[in-house]
Amino acid sequence: GNEYDFKQEFSGEDNTAPELIGTIPSDMSDLDACIDSYEGPSEDEIAALFHEECGLSVVKTTHRTGSNCGNGWINSFEYTVSDACGNSYPTFKIIYQGSDQSAPEWAYDYKVWTDNSVTGVCPDDAYVSLQVGDVISQFDSYIFNGYTVDFIANPAVTDNCTAQADIKIRVVNITETSDGCSSNIAVDVVAEDSCGNASAVYTKNHVTNDTVAPVIDCPTEVIDLGHDPAFSHYANGGDPRYYVALDVFNLLAANDNCKGALETTLYSGTIQPYYTNDPNVMLQEVTMGHMVDDGCGNVSYCTVVYTYTSTLPNPDDSSRTNGLSPADVFDQGSSSANEGDEVSLDFQAYPVPFNQDVTVKYMFEFDTNVTVEVYDTRGLLVMSKTAAYSAGTDATMPLSINGADQMYYVKLITNKGTVTKKILASKL
Repeated sequence: GNEYDFKQEFSGEDNTAPELIGTIPSDMSDLDACIDSYEGPSEDEIAALFHEECGLSVVKTTHRTGSNCGNGWINSFEYTVSDACGNSYPTFKIIYQGSDQSAPEWAYDYKVWTDNSVTGVCPDDAYVSLQVGDVISQFDSYIFNGYTVDFIANPAVTDNCTAQADIKIRVVNITETSDGCSSNIAVDVVAEDSCGNASAVYTKNHVTNDTVAPVIDCPTEVIDLGHDPAFSHYANGGDPRYYVALDVFNLLAANDNCKGALETTLYSGTIQPYYTNDPNVMLQEVTMGHMVDDGCGNVSYCTVVYTYTSTLPNPDDSSRTNGLSPADVFDQGSSSANEGDEVSLDFQAYPVPFNQDVTVKYMFEFDTNVTVEVYDTRGLLVMSKTAAYSAGTDATMPLSINGADQMYYVKLITNKGTVTKKILASKL
């Protein structure tokens, strides 16, 4: 029962710093980013790189210097790793360096802004208030042909570092093109961020179209030319009952919003004669179709009706029992055939009236040389042209008539006869 008692005591302390078991991230440089884009590894991410059994704490301190532009920025992230006993791993830093190197980006391509002359602005007079060198915001507006136009309907330019409202839109070039009917003002712009990084050139097109037709000074009532007005020709193959007055070929004035003063051309004409109680007098009703084209595809039409009476040189009472059919006002010709040949000779000349250039169109059922002679009102030969012709084909002969007369005589000669017609020029 004898005992020996003793006590053994152990003492110690934690003098060991946390142990690094992972790899500390490397520094990074020349980053294309904003100064606040990188926050560095978090405390938890750094703690995961160490082993410690007595409790681990990580303190992160952030230091930011510089700016997005110029020499850029430096972000320094300092980490202190320690345990519960105050044992610390050597303090270390992770450094990021960079600058804003990216230009703003466009969310979508530009729209084409079109003005169809609603404001009365013609293609040659189209305008925008922007000028080369102007700097605006994408939220600004400007003037196009009198309209207030938002630069972009929705915000379309974004940047990694610059707020949308601070992005500058700079006008670098303006190109204007026009053919009188349609024009385009192409405005070239670039978007610049706060560091001067510029986007690629984008073009905003401003198209102006002339879609307004000319206005013809069109008579609203029938025009009475009286009795035996100035004579042009007998229509319907030279029938004296179809007395065509010269004044029915008068052209009308027109005005176009962009081309100014214009003149109509005739595209149709019919004459309807009527017998009267006087066997020596015919009543004529002539309907003329006028048109005017401003050269941009905008066309206006006008129908003018003339009435007048004419003296019948050789009255024939036997024919008065029959009604008369309308005839083409432009059927101005007479024809003659060689003896023994029964052929029908005719041709068309267009446009009527013409302005220097006129085309003669013909078709015959026989082979022949065709000669076209043009005479003025004094009977002088203006020009002559000959071409070979094969039976049954549609043929045309272009003519260029330079002269001051309003009326010319066109004589077409074949080996089976001739046919002569009057044609009208568009100007006196």
